Amino acid sequence: MYAPWEMVVGLETELGIRPVDSRPINQIAAASELVDSYVKSIDVYKSWCYAGEDPLHDMFGGRLGRDEADPSQLTDVPLSPCARTNSSGVGETLVTNVVLPDGGRFYVDHAHPEVSTPECLGAVSAVLLDTRVKEIAQAAMMAAGNKFVLYRSNVDGKGATWGHHENYRICRKTNFADLASILIGHLITRPIFCGAGRVGIGSSGQVPGFQMSQRADYLETVSGLQTTFERPIINTRDEPHDDSEKWRRLHIIVGDSNSLLFSQYLRVSTTALVLWACERLLSRNPLLQTLGLIVADPVYESLKISHDTSLKHSITLASGAGASALELSLRYWELVRQEWDTFQGEKDFSATAEQRREVEDTLYHWKRVLEDLGTNPYLAKDRVEWVAKKSLLERYRERLSCGWNDPRIKALDLSWADMRQEYGPALKMEQSGAFTVPPLPVKPILSGRAHLRAKLAVNKHVVDLGWSFVTVSLGNQLRRFTLGSASDTYNSRVPVAELEGEELISFLEGLSENG
Repeated sequence: MYAPWEMVVGLETELGIRPVDSRPINQIAAASELVDSYVKSIDVYKSWCYAGEDPLHDMFGGRLGRDEADPSQLTDVPLSPCARTNSSGVGETLVTNVVLPDGGRFYVDHAHPEVSTPECLGAVSAVLLDTRVKEIAQAAMMAAGNKFVLYRSNVDGKGATWGHHENYRICRKTNFADLASILIGHLITRPIFCGAGRVGIGSSGQVPGFQMSQRADYLETVSGLQTTFERPIINTRDEPHDDSEKWRRLHIIVGDSNSLLFSQYLRVSTTALVLWACERLLSRNPLLQTLGLIVADPVYESLKISHDTSLKHSITLASGAGASALELSLRYWELVRQEWDTFQGEKDFSATAEQRREVEDTLYHWKRVLEDLGTNPYLAKDRVEWVAKKSLLERYRERLSCGWNDPRIKALDLSWADMRQEYGPALKMEQSGAFTVPPLPVKPILSGRAHLRAKLAVNKHVVDLGWSFVTVSLGNQLRRFTLGSASDTYNSRVPVAELEGEELISFLEGLSENG
């Protein structure tokens, strides 16, 4: 069984987009123009390779036929080419899916620009690397001539939503149904400390009010393959981008996209620890339903939790008992604390001081924020995004003597996540020191495969790269090679970026043989 800092974690952030002048636009065309402008502003870029992607395989063993799938589920094919006429009157095809210099990805997903981190070792590394979204977004807006505004949010206030996805590598041998049933309680209660907050109740914000989560109103079922309709709490896509005999990739689509870094840190680091603890426990005792963590009606309870900023709502558990979101989250904390203590007492336990500190920091800040929320939510406004946003909006409501349905309040809510440094309230508050900075490492720790992808991305012979494959061109010949598992390592002293011809082929053949 792996240690917490060995879990492979990756994050995907879709960005809301609109034109500066607010005129109607084609969302796909706008997102394509923005990504293309950014890509062509950097020195070297490689196209994305879709080989090995398999979005229609289900965790429970079935496979959805391509003719039965919604077009939004076919993520293993590139976006249809978009074209424009440049300033010289010449038509050109837009680049909409590329490898980033760090081994991640920037692309158009459906109708939104999206940034994916590469595979990181440990949750805190993934959170640190995800902070680059701001840098990429601001550079992309500038490269596109400041024609577009990007938002790190999930809703437009009119019924549309887009995602922020988390990916955690888990063991194939773990019973997925048991793991999912236990994890759900954490996923629907964690918005109390990491929800991004939004004005309006209901998918279109039709009922005046304020709620914790931007995603809760769009969750309609407990589990399913889909991500853009009838959205499930547990996404069951079985697409590991890894050794499928050993690993699964749990693709979590219910999380809010946080502008507040501490909320992002708590969301990802606590979820990684809950998964780690549950996998260890399930390996010894599959009957974890007795722990009082199973929620009777998760979709209903997710809504009620998000809508109740007083934190008083009582969740009905499968046992028939009730518990508040704070109480249930504390049970998850106790589960992780107990498992961490057990792990440290095992004879083969080995960890550096930094690795121990990452786990202890998460446990400390998780419990402390629960205690503060239980005493007075506003004690946590420096760390919990929905509290910070609600506090700001309430001050404006008082100044304007208005209700939650006032257009000025709705406009401020939407502008909260504006990624222009001079306009976005969240970014300006962060810059002023209003928010606590989470304990993140100085440098992210990437998987060996991610390091390799980043080096191959600047090799002149590489045509395209994906999570698991690379295509190279030598003369008139194209050859594709596997990059192996995220767990694999390679000799970092090899100058991969500069390898020529047969040296590159020999190196990649060696990777394929070892894999």
